This record gives sequence, structure tokens and C-alpha cells, in this order.
Amino acid sequence: MKAIAFVGTHSSGKSTLIDAYLSAHSGTDITVIRGITRAIIRRGFPMEKSSTVDSFTNYIRDQLQAERTARGNAQGMLFSDRTVIDAAAYAKVNTNLPRPFVPQYFVDMLLEVALLEASRYDLFVYCSAEFPMQPDPFRPTDEPYRQQVGDQVKAFLTEHRIRHIIATGDVETRLKNLTQAIFTLHG
Repeated sequence: MKAIAFVGTHSSGKSTLIDAYLSAHSGTDITVIRGITRAIIRRGFPMEKSSTVDSFTNYIRDQLQAERTARGNAQGMLFSDRTVIDAAAYAKVNTNLPRPFVPQYFVDMLLEVALLEASRYDLFVYCSAEFPMQPDPFRPTDEPYRQQVGDQVKAFLTEHRIRHIIATGDVETRLKNLTQAIFTLHG
């Protein structure tokens, strides 16, 4: 089984790219992990700019549990729409906000968990924030914040030499590059 993580800031096209791949390869056995962040918000834990230690703890638990369950059931490929590396990037950017909600030692721990988790993925797909944000009650609309988070995700991937591709361009271009990268993995 090949595991692929889709990472990047909010409204950067991760879900759209996953859906495009699923549509283009409808006969492929793919298990998808998605909706973790929204489920946590629905349970009453703030995310993004207002994230707390409890928010991130719930995210880590739910994400790792979803991965464990999916790996136990998946036969073909595993796609994850976000990973702990996204949470670590949000937490890192949030330390620069006027009121940090998460202490630095916790941000450091998030990154360590993210790096352990990353070793279980064959490829990360970094989706850059090239599209206008879509209206959504779950996402902050602060464009500089969105860019900072995206830059931090990319920095973590680069600094820690995590195998990744960068998804840029329109959906068709991103899909073509993703398809080629997956083909290469199966090489």
C-alpha cells in the first residue's frame, strides 16, 4: 500500500485535488482520510488562529487514529487530506500572534509527532495557496495568515527532507503532476 499525504494551508486545493484524482481514477482502490479538522470544530474545539493545546491534542489523536484504522483496512492506496505537519505549521505561525494559545514546547512536540508520522507516508503533496479562498465558516479569511501557514508547511517539508512534490497551477496541471508522481512511486 502506498500512502500519500496532501498538505498545505486552508483553501489551497487539497480536497479538490484528491477529488479530481478519485474522479479520474475511479477504478483504483483508495482510502481517504478527511474531515478531521471540521469534526474537531464541531465538537467545540477552536482551530486555526484560535487553536489551543486541547484543539491540537484532539487533532493528533483523531488523525493518528484515522491513519491506524485506514491502514488496517486499506488494500490499495491511502490518501490523507492533512496530517500533523499541518497542525505543527498552524501552531508555529500562531506563536507570532498577539496572544499565543499554544506554548513553544508544545509546538516542538507537534513537530516531533509530525516527523514520526511523516515516515509512514511515501509522498507528501504540498498544495500551494494559488486560488482565492472559498467562503467557508470553518476557515479564517486572513490572507497573510493563510500564506504564512502555507510557507511554514513548505518550510517543514524542506528543512526535514520529507519527500514531497509541489502542486501548482490549475487543477488539471496539479492532477497530471500527481498522477505522474504516483506512477513513479509504483515504478
